Amino acid sequence: MGKKQEKRAEPRVKAQGPSSAPLEGFLAKKGRIVALILTALTVILAIALWDKRLSFQTDDATYIKNAWDLLHLRQYPIFQGPMYPLMLTVVMAAAGVKLSLLKATGIVFLALQTWLIYKALRGKVPGFVWLGGCVVAALNYHVLQFGSFTFTEAFYMGLQAMLLYAISRAEELQSAGADVRRHWKVWAGLGLAMMLVVYTKNAAIVVAGVVPLFFLLRKQPKIAGISLAAFVIFWGGFKVLTSAITTKGQGESQLETLLRKNDKNP
Repeated sequence: MGKKQEKRAEPRVKAQGPSSAPLEGFLAKKGRIVALILTALTVILAIALWDKRLSFQTDDATYIKNAWDLLHLRQYPIFQGPMYPLMLTVVMAAAGVKLSLLKATGIVFLALQTWLIYKALRGKVPGFVWLGGCVVAALNYHVLQFGSFTFTEAFYMGLQAMLLYAISRAEELQSAGADVRRHWKVWAGLGLAMMLVVYTKNAAIVVAGVVPLFFLLRKQPKIAGISLAAFVIFWGGFKVLTSAITTKGQGESQLETLLRKNDKNP
C-alpha cells in the first residue's frame, strides 16, 4: 500500500510544484515592483488610447449633464447612480466643465483598479492569480478604452477593486482574531466601500447581501453582521444627507422604467 501511495503522489508534485515555484518566488520578492509597473502601464496605455471627443453613446454626455444639474440646480440624478456624477461635480467645482479633465478621472480609477487588485489578493492567493488579474486590468483594450469616456465603468471598476481590498482587510483582521473596536476604521471602510458601489450602479444593490453572505459561508457571522450594519449606516446617512440638500431630479427612476411592459410607453 505504501508503494502505491508514493506512485500516486509523484505526478501531483510534478504537475503543481516545480513549474510555478520560480514565478511564485519571484513575485514574493518583487511583487510590489511588478504591480507598480503594471499600474504605470495602465496609465500609459489608457493615455495612448485617449479619445478627446464625446462618444455618440449618450451616457458620455448624460453623466456630465447630471453632474452639472447636481452642482448648479441641486437635482439628484434619479435615473442613474448618483455617485459618479457626484464625483464629477468635485472636478467641475474646482475647474469648471473641462472635458479632458473630466475624462482623465477615468484613467485615475483604472490605475486604482490595477493597484488595488494586487493589494487585495497578495498573500491570499497564489501570485500568478493576482498577477493575471493585474495583467488583464493593465492590458485589456476593452477595459482601457473607458479611460477616456465619461462613462461610469472606469469609476465603478476602481470602486469594485476598493471593495475587494476592504473585504480582504476585514477578513484578514477577523482571521487574526483582532479586536473590532480597535480596528473600527477597517469596518467603517468596508461599509463605505459597499455604499459607494451600491450608489454608483443601481444593480449593485446585491452587494448589500452578497458581502455578508460571503462571510457567513466562511463561518464568520460576526464580521457578516458588522459589514451589514456598517453598510446600512453609510447607506442611510448618504440618503438622509442627499435628501436634505438636493431636490428630486426630473423624469423617472431606472427601476420605474424597467418595470414597464413597454419602457417607451408609460
